[in-house]
Amino acid sequence: MVDINAIWNTFINGLNTQYPSYTYLKANLKGPLPPYPYVTINCLTPYKKDMDIVGGTKIRQTVNNKVQVISTEQPKMIFSFMVYSDNLSQCLQVLRDTLDWIKTTNQQYLRKRGIVVVDVGNVGDRSVFLEVDYQYCWGSDITIRVFDSVTTEINPISSVEITGNDNELIDI
Repeated sequence: MVDINAIWNTFINGLNTQYPSYTYLKANLKGPLPPYPYVTINCLTPYKKDMDIVGGTKIRQTVNNKVQVISTEQPKMIFSFMVYSDNLSQCLQVLRDTLDWIKTTNQQYLRKRGIVVVDVGNVGDRSVFLEVDYQYCWGSDITIRVFDSVTTEINPISSVEITGNDNELIDI
């Protein structure tokens, strides 16, 4: 199964390394919020199959007299990137830097970790009015494709015993 946490951390570590003056973190974390600007990353859809790959690919192979079935799929995942700031121009600059990194700057970084960017969604204003202040929030949803492989070992049947109604062993 796909390790969603590893993919989350790939985005967070890569972006925090590229832009140390911004803070990238998982959405819905408990505790105090970091200073502005910061970006939350949320996994909206952790495993979305396409109609053309519903069954995936299954390969059967024998290794050391044991049969293995390898099932592979390339599901999509949707992540939401939300930039928060108390300054609109700063908010939009951080979002632009983040999307540029995802779309162009670090395609190799992501591909080396098994992530292919499929679509960068529309940028939208998701601002809210707080009790005493206005918080700017702009974001975009990113669709990626990942590789998922599950290997199952099957123990072959070496012999079968069949007994009749009178509990006597039947030869085959």
